[in-house]
Amino acid sequence: MLTEWANKQGYTDITFDYHDISYIAWEGDSYNTPMEIKIEAKHPIELKVYVLLHELGHHQLRKDWGKFKKTLPVTEHAERVNIKKNIKKFERRLVYKVSCMEEEFKAWEEGYKLGIKLGVRINLKKWNAFKAKCLMSYMRNYSSL
Repeated sequence: MLTEWANKQGYTDITFDYHDISYIAWEGDSYNTPMEIKIEAKHPIELKVYVLLHELGHHQLRKDWGKFKKTLPVTEHAERVNIKKNIKKFERRLVYKVSCMEEEFKAWEEGYKLGIKLGVRINLKKWNAFKAKCLMSYMRNYSSL
């Protein structure tokens, strides 16, 4: 059901046996044209569903670029300038890293809302524990950059 929804959104390559860290990607020179979603193989199916919801939460945030610009203006600006002009300096700034972290929190929120809307069973205790683990990982990653 979730993969069908993602396919309808335009994602043509959704994989659940990825050998590295899960991610969502958009077409090369676009801000938000759907392309692929890769989910780590190491997780049990329930957590794979949660990761997919999180990645789709990113889609929900970015599908309307004007709304994304209002929600996360620092991220929007840095990524737009990088894509349009190949200027990367804004993506090296602390304010960008914090904004990316904010997007990660919001993507979990949007993923949860999407799951509820689509009737996905979510064990809130497991969801929150897994979300916390992932968010701590992002925090470590962004703080070391």
